[in-house]
Amino acid sequence: MSVNELSPGTSRLRLERIKAEDAAEYYKAGFEIADPEVAYYTGGGGTYDFATIEAYLKRIAEAEDRYDFFIRLDDGEAIGEIVLKDVDPDAGRASMRIALFSATRCGQGYGTEALRLLLDFAFGELGLHRVELEVYSYNERARRSYLKCGFKEEGRLREAVIADGRRYDLVLMGILRAEYEAGRA
Repeated sequence: MSVNELSPGTSRLRLERIKAEDAAEYYKAGFEIADPEVAYYTGGGGTYDFATIEAYLKRIAEAEDRYDFFIRLDDGEAIGEIVLKDVDPDAGRASMRIALFSATRCGQGYGTEALRLLLDFAFGELGLHRVELEVYSYNERARRSYLKCGFKEEGRLREAVIADGRRYDLVLMGILRAEYEAGRA
């Protein structure tokens, strides 16, 4: 399916498909000067040069089992990314991830809005049955957003993550199409 933009027309943001030729913007927005708080909560923290980002975007642009989107404000500024990946139409499932590029954008509802747009796409356009994700147990802000959108905790990989020299759980969450539709009613 060729989808370039997701926008409800009433939101303060839209999702725009990331293309290989967006490498310069993607690098500048999220990786040239990476936000350490964002890296902590998403498990990032590596440094990436432009060539690595460019090669990554070329690779994902050719992948048929994923949809990578910029999260854009109305003025066009890219403030993050949201990805539906490992899309399996036969099983009707996919996993997702999201990251805002700057911690200054967190706590304003942008992630929740973007997630709802992505779920509309996953369940409506793609007809999926289930979307799942993983989140670190110490990332309460993200967990609250996922719960607000209807995700349920389905399990934990105990002490599977190390951050700041401590071990944390990796929380597995999922949402079914019927749950999402019931939450929108």
